[in-house]
Amino acid sequence: MHYRKGFTLIEALIVIVIVGVLLSVTVPRYGVMTSAMGVRSANQTIGAMLAQGRATAIRTGRTVLFVRSANLVSLLTTDGTTPVTIAQQDLGSQFGVTVTATKDTVSYDPRGLVAGNSMTLKFVVTDGITRDSVCVMALGKVSLTGCSL
Repeated sequence: MHYRKGFTLIEALIVIVIVGVLLSVTVPRYGVMTSAMGVRSANQTIGAMLAQGRATAIRTGRTVLFVRSANLVSLLTTDGTTPVTIAQQDLGSQFGVTVTATKDTVSYDPRGLVAGNSMTLKFVVTDGITRDSVCVMALGKVSLTGCSL
């Protein structure tokens, strides 16, 4: 008898069916995973900008403002009477998220403390499926974890 090398049609069809089943399970999870990555990235961007604002206030000895306007977040400082933009990011267009907050402006005084605030401020990032948050304590510390939604 001659032995032929290769696969039969039935073997090839079985492999195609197995690959199809695996794809049908993993593809929907891919969408959820990319959604979560966008929320996490926006969350880390807010945390980094808040930390940068606090550090800038301490380093320069000036008041620094973190301002949220819809999904646009900005760091501002004053040079005399005119505000100067340090950094600005549109998280809605960059990551496809919506940002809400308990207070839209965080003001860091020259000591790095949150001026005029005695409660924890919360910034919530969501894309409709996934939610995450960043908290700013009254003393100015930024927390990416342990901030209850």
